[in-house]
Amino acid sequence: MVDPIRSWLRRRRYGTPVTVVSGLPRSGTSMMMRMLEAGGIAPFTDGERTADIDNPEGYYEFERVKDLEKDPDRSWVRQARGRALKVISFLLRHLPDDNFYRIVYVRRHLDEVLRSQDKMLDRLGNAAPGADLETMKEAHRNDIVAARLHARKQPYMEMLEIHYADAIADPAGTARLVNQFLGGHLDEAGLAHRRILEGVSGQPVEPDTQARLAEAALARVEELASAMNAIAGAHAAVRPFVFAARLEPTIASATFHGFQPAVPLDAVSLAYGAAGMVLAWLLHGLLKRLVRAPFRASARPR
Repeated sequence: MVDPIRSWLRRRRYGTPVTVVSGLPRSGTSMMMRMLEAGGIAPFTDGERTADIDNPEGYYEFERVKDLEKDPDRSWVRQARGRALKVISFLLRHLPDDNFYRIVYVRRHLDEVLRSQDKMLDRLGNAAPGADLETMKEAHRNDIVAARLHARKQPYMEMLEIHYADAIADPAGTARLVNQFLGGHLDEAGLAHRRILEGVSGQPVEPDTQARLAEAALARVEELASAMNAIAGAHAAVRPFVFAARLEPTIASATFHGFQPAVPLDAVSLAYGAAGMVLAWLLHGLLKRLVRAPFRASARPR
């Protein structure tokens, strides 16, 4: 679990995080972008790459991401704060260090990734005949490891790994993990519901499967609603105890990550605050002396 104090300090330094969706090409990143959009995080995209047969719901891309490696001007990334930006795995290392990134990294079985990539390349007429599958798998594994190590080493990055198969089999559970990682403020039901209706590769799943998955998502919503109603309906004297009984540590931790105090806690603000307290103490002492002076004078023997 991410250290909540360290995460909070990072947020104070870097501001509102950029939510980054990353992974290998054809690993399910567009699916995750759609889930986040349904959950309440607006995508940062220019719409230049339109939907096609490979991604009927759209790619959710921003073209300048492709130039991160070579373009010296990366200041535009700041515009993605508070939104979701799609960045392929290889380019994570080129994100500028003046933002705080929460990375949802989508993993998918490499055989499925390669099959999806081959299908797309065949359709585009760019197939690579004779490509060594094991060599390609090894390159993809190295890419995943490099991205993971890079994110761990950076003070401005946090990463959550989500497996594509889990999102397909348990959308409600996946939505819960993503929501907790991103601060616990998203529409969890919307996250899961989008995944349920979408199905695999943009095709709707069977009605009975939809019903089964939707039932799990609704059960989670009812669980959260029940907890909220119990806390809101409790008497003020016992409400803290009801809250503690209903508390989920993962949600509490994620909420702490997203907490921002009204008073900034950077070095400059702390210095001004300390100076203000000293000044207030001196003024308080001066006022006490001024108020007491007449009484002391009248109390002296004449």
